[in-house]
Amino acid sequence: MGTPAAALHREHVVEQLRQNTTWQCGGQATPLDAMRGRHRRAVLNLLRVNARTLYLLRKVELERRVAASDAATAVAWHAALVHHLTVPPRQWLDGQPLVRRLVELDQPRPDGGAAMTAPLRHAARPCSECPWRRDQPVGRFPACRYDALRDTAARPGGGSAPLGAPMFACHKTAEGREIACAGWLAVEGARHVGIRLAVVSGRLDVEALTPTHEGWPDLYRSYGDLAQANGATT
Repeated sequence: MGTPAAALHREHVVEQLRQNTTWQCGGQATPLDAMRGRHRRAVLNLLRVNARTLYLLRKVELERRVAASDAATAVAWHAALVHHLTVPPRQWLDGQPLVRRLVELDQPRPDGGAAMTAPLRHAARPCSECPWRRDQPVGRFPACRYDALRDTAARPGGGSAPLGAPMFACHKTAEGREIACAGWLAVEGARHVGIRLAVVSGRLDVEALTPTHEGWPDLYRSYGDLAQANGATT
């Protein structure tokens, strides 16, 4: 996955980290409290995947502040730069107000453990507006949404989405009652460790991973193809 550079303007992402009320994507600011849980988790995952890039951008920002300040102010900015360099990227990111709020809003429910044994709920077939369908118009969702959901799929060049990677939910399902997208399962499910475990444990029928059911629409061949068609940097 690419960094937030092209889709989100990297410097603006660093600026967003300093507040804890909204997330801006595609020129639209959404209150964190109003976001769906899966959207918040996707944003949090995007930020963590790019922790080092954002950390380095903050370093550059501090260096510019030092260079542009008068002697007295430069001392303070230099101290901030020195402190920044003593903190590992992930630790720095997790201490930012935006990330702390996203984590707070995404605390697991008391009954979360039940999901490990229950059948994995999923759509039976791609819906009429499924973004995985090649016959659907692109651009329904901003490109940064596809960047944020990149870790629901295997990386280009091989490998699998690791255990603990998020799942791509059907966009028509309600908050708290999400089900896996049928198009995503058919294209990327076999390369997602969590989905393979669901099959092995009997929580999911392996047929859900087959995109050749009779009457199915033509689907994108990979997450990369889907994201690229929608203007994402992935």
